[in-house]
Amino acid sequence: MLPFCRSRFWDYDRAWNTTDPNLTECFRDTLLVWLPCSTLWIFFPIILLQYRKYTTLTSRWTLPAIVKMVIVAALIVVALSEFTYMAHQSSLDASSDSQSSIAFMLAQMVKISSFLISMVVIMMDCRRGIPSSPYQFVFWLLLVLCGTVEYRSQLKQTLENSILDKFIFSAEMAYYPLVVFGFVMFCFVDQDAVPKDTPKSQWPEHRSSYPSRLFFSWFTRLVYKGWRNPLVQKDLWQLEEKDTTASAIQKFDLYWRQELAKKQVTSTYQPSMIKALWATFWPLMLLTALLQLIATVIIQTVAVPFALRYIINFVSDNHAWAWKGYVVAVWLFLLSVAFTVFFQQFQHFCAIIALRMRSALIGLIYRKSLRISAKTKREKTSAEIVNLMTVDAQRFTTSPVFVHSLWGCLLQLVICVYLLYQIIGPSVFAGIGAMLLTIPMVGIVMRKIRGLEANQLTEKDARMKVMNEILNGIKILKLYAWEKSFEEKVQVVRGRELAALRRSAHLKAINMITWLFTPSLIALVSFTTFVLSDENNILTPSTTFVSLALFGILRVPLALLPAAITGIIQSKLSLNRIQAFLQSEELNLSTIQRVSSDEKSTQFAIQVRSASFSYSKEQLPVLKDINLEVLPGSLVAVVGPVGSGKSSLCGAILGLLEKQSGVVVVKGRVAYCSQSAWIQNLTVRENILFGMGFDEERYQTVVDACALLSDFDILPAGDATEIGERGINLSGGQKQRINIARAVYADADVYVLDDPLSAVDAHVAKHIFEHVIGPNGLLRGKSRLLVTHGAQFLPQADGVVFLRDGEMSAFADLPKLLSTNDFSQFHQQLESGQTSPTLEKAPDDPLSFHPNGGFNFADDQQEAELEAKARLSGSHMRQMGDDLELQERKPLINHTTGKPSNARLIEEETTKSGRVSWKIYGILIRYATVIGTVVTMLLHAVYTGFVLAANIWLSFWSEDHMHRNINGDIDVNQNAANYSRSADKDIRHYRLGIYALLNLFQVVFIYLSALILALCCIKASRRLHNEMLHRLVRAPLVFFETTPVGRVLNRFSKDLDTLDMQLPTNFKMWTNGLFIMLSVIILICISTPWFTAVVPVIAILYFIIQRAYIPSSRQIKRLESVSRSPILSHFQESLSGRPVILAMQQEARFVELNDRLNDAHNMASYANAVGQRWIVVRIEALGAVCTFFAALLAVMGKGQWSTHPGLLGLAVTFATSMTSSFNWLVRESSEIEAHVVSVERMHEYTEIEQEAPWDVPATKPVTDWPESGHVQFQNYGVRYRGNLNLVLEDVNCVVMGGEKVGVCGRTGAGKSSLISALFRLVEAATGGITIDSLDIGRLGLHDLRSRLTIIPQDPVLFSGTLRSNLDPFNRYDDSELWHVLQLSHLHSFAKTQEQGLLMEISEGGENVSVGQRQLVCLARALLRRSRILILDEATASIDAECDELIQQTIRQEFVGCTVITVAHRLQTIMDYNRVMVLEEGRVVEFDTPENLLGRENSLFRNLAIDAGILPL
Repeated sequence: MLPFCRSRFWDYDRAWNTTDPNLTECFRDTLLVWLPCSTLWIFFPIILLQYRKYTTLTSRWTLPAIVKMVIVAALIVVALSEFTYMAHQSSLDASSDSQSSIAFMLAQMVKISSFLISMVVIMMDCRRGIPSSPYQFVFWLLLVLCGTVEYRSQLKQTLENSILDKFIFSAEMAYYPLVVFGFVMFCFVDQDAVPKDTPKSQWPEHRSSYPSRLFFSWFTRLVYKGWRNPLVQKDLWQLEEKDTTASAIQKFDLYWRQELAKKQVTSTYQPSMIKALWATFWPLMLLTALLQLIATVIIQTVAVPFALRYIINFVSDNHAWAWKGYVVAVWLFLLSVAFTVFFQQFQHFCAIIALRMRSALIGLIYRKSLRISAKTKREKTSAEIVNLMTVDAQRFTTSPVFVHSLWGCLLQLVICVYLLYQIIGPSVFAGIGAMLLTIPMVGIVMRKIRGLEANQLTEKDARMKVMNEILNGIKILKLYAWEKSFEEKVQVVRGRELAALRRSAHLKAINMITWLFTPSLIALVSFTTFVLSDENNILTPSTTFVSLALFGILRVPLALLPAAITGIIQSKLSLNRIQAFLQSEELNLSTIQRVSSDEKSTQFAIQVRSASFSYSKEQLPVLKDINLEVLPGSLVAVVGPVGSGKSSLCGAILGLLEKQSGVVVVKGRVAYCSQSAWIQNLTVRENILFGMGFDEERYQTVVDACALLSDFDILPAGDATEIGERGINLSGGQKQRINIARAVYADADVYVLDDPLSAVDAHVAKHIFEHVIGPNGLLRGKSRLLVTHGAQFLPQADGVVFLRDGEMSAFADLPKLLSTNDFSQFHQQLESGQTSPTLEKAPDDPLSFHPNGGFNFADDQQEAELEAKARLSGSHMRQMGDDLELQERKPLINHTTGKPSNARLIEEETTKSGRVSWKIYGILIRYATVIGTVVTMLLHAVYTGFVLAANIWLSFWSEDHMHRNINGDIDVNQNAANYSRSADKDIRHYRLGIYALLNLFQVVFIYLSALILALCCIKASRRLHNEMLHRLVRAPLVFFETTPVGRVLNRFSKDLDTLDMQLPTNFKMWTNGLFIMLSVIILICISTPWFTAVVPVIAILYFIIQRAYIPSSRQIKRLESVSRSPILSHFQESLSGRPVILAMQQEARFVELNDRLNDAHNMASYANAVGQRWIVVRIEALGAVCTFFAALLAVMGKGQWSTHPGLLGLAVTFATSMTSSFNWLVRESSEIEAHVVSVERMHEYTEIEQEAPWDVPATKPVTDWPESGHVQFQNYGVRYRGNLNLVLEDVNCVVMGGEKVGVCGRTGAGKSSLISALFRLVEAATGGITIDSLDIGRLGLHDLRSRLTIIPQDPVLFSGTLRSNLDPFNRYDDSELWHVLQLSHLHSFAKTQEQGLLMEISEGGENVSVGQRQLVCLARALLRRSRILILDEATASIDAECDELIQQTIRQEFVGCTVITVAHRLQTIMDYNRVMVLEEGRVVEFDTPENLLGRENSLFRNLAIDAGILPL
């Protein structure tokens, strides 16, 4: 009977204790065959499951697949022949010396079955177009590794002329080369197998070979492209379908809805987002856990210390066989490479989890934000929702790394302590005790740091809030000359922020001690306890340096554990905030019954029966018992006093309010036009089309009816002109007409129009009503609900709804309503432009001061504009005027006007290319001071010197017992217990004292170097911020008009935070890593001089890799930063236009756009993450090579040159850290260069163009200037930028002192430009302006602007108190402030507030109504009391009631002052002394209203006729 094996399974003497090692035949026939084959068997069910995902089937065989099949078939033949031969031999010769065995024959059968499985997999991969199989790669790799032993054994027989069986020998000689050839084939990707329809721009990772995926070689193509030319967005690969935002959301949303469904079934159940995330990502989480276990626990913590122990023992043992040293050196190298591969794959898959998790969270937050209720919208500001997307979602995506770090660190700690116990016994617990004693101190320091960071973040929020207000209200600040006050306000907050940073710097320096010194402290205490606890405990090189290696490994978990715990806590808090938002109250759009237009069950287009509405379920109704029936094709007007609920009624019909009772039915598609125009940062045409297809005939009809054709002639690119954020390059009237055109082009069945005509000139309103809304307009036959303040439109309505105090007072045609006393009085007020002054009433809702009870849908967009706290991309609440010219864009032909489309206002954010200039580093050093930089480097160098000295001293200490033996103090074989007790004790104390002293010096220099570096960075940050802010507030207004708020805020938030928080850490770690690496290289070169030959080669390779990578890394970082802003800009736009998006059922389109923008950002983000893996793998490979050569040269050099075994052991121990040192240095170098881009971006803002000086002492006017208010324009012309046409030309006119002049003209005539000229917001191109004979062009800007008074078109308030909004410089006492409040009709309102003048004004004044904001602007004007008052369409966006209050006050309080009014309502200037009419930037008429009205061809007369002031 055949034996199972031909030998013993394991023979230690044959495998290790020999000069010629070899494994037994039984070991080779069993384990070395079964291991690779069983791996494939385990993989096979997984492979079959994965095939189910592939739906594409092809029958195309490729050449590589055929070659693989031939190789496998040949191997089957070889294995089958061996099996047949041995079976035949066994039947012929059953003697005991037969070479056959059951194990050998079973091995051949196992091979044959495995190769058959491999053939099946090849065929299935070919049919499904899979170019590379990781399972096949692993199988063939193991075959090669395991087959090497058998192949060596067969070759050994040849060399020794001891071939036992020539047939078996020949078969094995053929088998192994075939295996190697097969492995090589599986190392390459079968490109021909890739489906032909696969786009080349798709992410190539899954189309690459498995070795390429292991080492990220497939990314080399992008690195090479980035090295040759700066990368742009189109160079990045498209994401795989499974990595897209839509795919991530689809799966996560399913599990999240299941959690919410459980809540509905069981009221006590709390939905868990963690469960939903686990259900979504558990496969990847388990995979990353396995990779973490292999890399950090098995390899780093267990295998490497054992290998290190063997190599040090080998160096110390003069009788060890050389081959063992070489084997262990190779072992160390392979372990280093394996650790790199497994750990970087762990990091890679964590990045994939983070990418998908962030996409899912951001996508859900965006979707939720479109549907939040009015209550949620009040509770969550736009800035808070933005923070959920930018901060909390990003923070939580780091949680997988923290979770794995937590259990991994704990496991590492336990294993390290166990291994140390095996080496130095119970002494390790003394070191652990010392470590535990530092934990309370670390805890206290960390708690204080967190407190200071929280304080710093609070101050940062406060600073960004002020910055946001400065940017949103910069035009107001310049008009009032308030820039300096707000600049000082920012400086004060920044000062508090820097104070927190300085205190934090001291604590972080202490924390740096605990991080860097704790391993040294543990070593000091452990070794001290070890040598003092027992005289027989002697430090040997093996004991010392293996312990040091383990102490070094301990440093990582000790550093990561607190960070992991903190990170998990912060991630949980972020997730709680996200979960609370996702569970917040949202709109229930199903409460509105939407039926199709051809539905026969209802005859009404809008039907509201006994319905009551509120802003949340808990609040009282704002609309009560509403009954409304609108027939198809009818026009119904909605009127009522301020706060009566007109806009709320529109919101109720659109489903934007909470329906408490009743029924609402809407028949057909709905289009909505808001009172405040919502404009996107797109072209005019794109705004009008709003996602619909382009129908040229319908489009031309719509723009003509909405009076936009004349505007297209004015705009540089016609309807292809890009509109800036919030329509900053359009007038209010132009924006509203585009807003109307968008609704009209939608061709809906029902139109809800929330007073859109109030923001356009009277003649334009008449035109639009006649051609669009009225009985003969484009919308005839459509159902229209029109909120209006215009009495002239009511006679043409089919019905009029009269609202009062949230109730429907009446609904009938106009004649019937006029018969009622209540409506008759209201109608008279409408006709006369006067309504009862109700603005003084305090609102009922304590949460808000809006007249309608706390929420006004008409102000929805304004609220969103004003809530942009710390946005990375925001909007301006400002206008340059109705004739602002645009910047050039690349030529496109506009089919509407035939003009080249060359007017792009908001240019793409500049993305610099190439490396960061050394000039930037020089600037940073200059800001931080050269002395501080030099001192920091010297302190780091001294600290590293003490670290090196301490370890060298320890190596000498470990050799003491060897030197005593060599010097003959005792016999070599004498036991250590017989040493001279006193001499040994003295030497021990001496060594210990010096070692402790060297460690103490480390503490001092760690603290000093970390502290001085942090303080230098803080100083640089302070100086750079101050200079940037100083230049920013002095920039001309055109800079702010053409630069998005988000772009500026990025400099003051993200970029400044990088300089505050990240760069100090980067510089600290880079400097520390640099000196540690240099010390390691020096130490290795001292101990093994031949290593100096390796250093230049390694340095050159290091330099080549780094120089190749950094250009791509830097550019990808820039692309990542630039691609982030569009996401937030789109989000902010969506929040502003939420009612329009929902009403017009465009939610899906906006969601898809958000997903696409997020994917574009993820392309750069993922490329950045993979790029980091690419560089780390290569740099750590260099580190592994250093470790290998250090170990190899130690083996080769043993006995060849005079060296200390302890020093050699120290060198090898330090060499194992070369991998991390190289990695650390390159990573920090890349991070520094990437983060210095922030300094570069901030420095750009220290060089922006400046406006004229604020103060010019030589021309400073007298205190009471201007005395009379005499204004003269002399041949005046102005353009907004040097390459543009004049917007005012040859203006020659005189405004006498005390005269009241009205300025009017059609859209684009130059009215607002005239006001900008008076305040020198733009400088004169020709001619000049004099006020009381002084040329204003020679005055300081503050001297000019502080002597003029303006009530602007946009009433901007700033967060703070009512007092600070009236008097930011505290120049007036309370009595004067109360007096102007009385005059501005705000006295009783302010009196009703508990804090009076100190009442809080929220950001943007959102807690007061628009009318009240305008009255505050009136109070400012009354407080200044200058001789010249300018009203820049100040009443354009308010109702007639507030308009009358302002006009009445002006007539009474500004008697004798020069008043210049840009008129929106011609009624307001009919009693003025003269009227100036502008046309195309020229003064065409300037006379009294009476004279102008009397002229037949007068333009003013035509305007008055259009406004209904004069009859036709």
